[in-house]
Amino acid sequence: MEAAGLVAEKIRSAIASTPVPEAGEVTASLGVATFPMHAETEAELISMADQALYAAKRSGRNKVCSCDAPPIPNVFDETQPYDPVSTN
Repeated sequence: MEAAGLVAEKIRSAIASTPVPEAGEVTASLGVATFPMHAETEAELISMADQALYAAKRSGRNKVCSCDAPPIPNVFDETQPYDPVSTN
């Protein structure tokens, strides 16, 4: 689950740090759930991830939430452009 949260956080950070002149500031909220930890079926898994997504939105948006944990801290430097090759 921790790995999924870190991947989601990296995606969230990349979106937040990518300039979109036509749209202004763009951010993302993401919900994370894993199989079989949080669900036994595909439908349950989607529902759990959806619940985590809405928890992220309710807690201030531009966050990553797991269906069973508090928001994952923003750990990437959004002032720098996203570099998919970097290991930071």
